[in-house]
Amino acid sequence: MSCALLLGGTGQIGVAAAVRLRKAGWEVMIAARSGPIRVDRREPGQLEKAVGEGVDAIVDVVAYTRADGEQLNALGDRVGSLVVISSASVYADAEGRTLDEASSLETFPRLAVPIAESEPTVAPSDATYSAQKVALEQTVLDGPVPTTI
Repeated sequence: MSCALLLGGTGQIGVAAAVRLRKAGWEVMIAARSGPIRVDRREPGQLEKAVGEGVDAIVDVVAYTRADGEQLNALGDRVGSLVVISSASVYADAEGRTLDEASSLETFPRLAVPIAESEPTVAPSDATYSAQKVALEQTVLDGPVPTTI
């Protein structure tokens, strides 16, 4: 049986992901700051301890920053693959409008529905939520573990 570590597994997305993984025959370990497996990624060693000798996949619904991505990449030899949840807010429309900067209907980005992954994104940085998510995406996609965003 394949085993997945679900980071942020007690929230809305995590609970739904756990149900789907279990229905698909996966063993699921739920990790969260207040979960069955207590993990606060900001506390050194906690994530590494939860991974133990290894898991087939990590599903991370609470990764936000480049540092979170680097932490996941550092687990490369003990993880078969990563699934990292991002946000539609990473996208910018053709005129450069983004969700981070929208303050009215007129400044809201005009994005196709559904949003294609080929749409432009904001530049990666630490400046905003969306820019941090893009930095996270690029970090894990450039890392040693096969990754799905």
